[in-house]
Amino acid sequence: MAGTSLATAASERLRELARRLNEHEGFADVVSALSRGQPATLDGVWGSSCALVAAELARMAAGPLVVVCPHQDEIDTFCDDFALFSSVVAKRFPAWESEPGETILHDEIHAERLRTLKQLIRAAGPETTPQGAAPPFAPSEPAEFPRLIATSIHSLMQPAPSRERLAASSRQLRIGQRVDVGAWLAWLVQCGFHHTSAVELPGEFSSRGGIVDVFAPDWYQPVRIEFFDDEVESLRRFDVQTQRSLETLDQVEITVAEPSAADRGHFSDYLPQRSVFLFHELERAEEEAKAYLTRLERPQELHNFAEVLQR
Repeated sequence: MAGTSLATAASERLRELARRLNEHEGFADVVSALSRGQPATLDGVWGSSCALVAAELARMAAGPLVVVCPHQDEIDTFCDDFALFSSVVAKRFPAWESEPGETILHDEIHAERLRTLKQLIRAAGPETTPQGAAPPFAPSEPAEFPRLIATSIHSLMQPAPSRERLAASSRQLRIGQRVDVGAWLAWLVQCGFHHTSAVELPGEFSSRGGIVDVFAPDWYQPVRIEFFDDEVESLRRFDVQTQRSLETLDQVEITVAEPSAADRGHFSDYLPQRSVFLFHELERAEEEAKAYLTRLERPQELHNFAEVLQR
């Protein structure tokens, strides 16, 4: 009990340290500039002090704070440091480790990027749905914009699917909905799902009689769909190992949008206007961006550093 109390007190002192940044010379000027939509710079922000600054900016910002690390490998370190100074849960938008078109559906990076983009769309509300498109990403509960998103310059250089393509790459199933099951299963195969006897990984599905198990790329667990003829009778999330049901659902949403050379969208397209970007060591980020492009076979398919800053 004493150990828990000491840990809680230490954690609160670290968070109080972030709140005291407003007393630091120049920090209030930075906040004032950002509130007017102008850029600002803080000098001497090294190591974990970036997370300290981000904690206070995330608390004060009207919209999401996007922290841009110079290198992909620094995202986890930043998130660990940030957790010391804030109770806000950091979302990640990681970078592909391969070029567009070279990924597989059960890639966790694909899942994490997709989850972040869909949360941003849900939080933005139905008014952002492309004209003429079906309303995808309908949340079962009201969604909020993430308070902080940790990413890297590599992530921001990689194109994102447009909102229109993400909507076109999604299918919803609801209790009581009538479905052309054969056409729906054909769509799964067309999207790259692997037909197997028992699902174990994202990107797999199995079909037996009136039961279809599906494991979508951005899901943490698969879903068992029971049909009565062509009507969705039940939707249940289940555990892969035990096959036991975990949760009964009213609707599910399957989204498959692997990176494509045709993609020219950008992560910033999904953010509200009141978002703030915090570049940690901007000059080093530019160096990393240039080095990254030299390693690629098709650098023209990515956004360069100047385009990232412009967006």
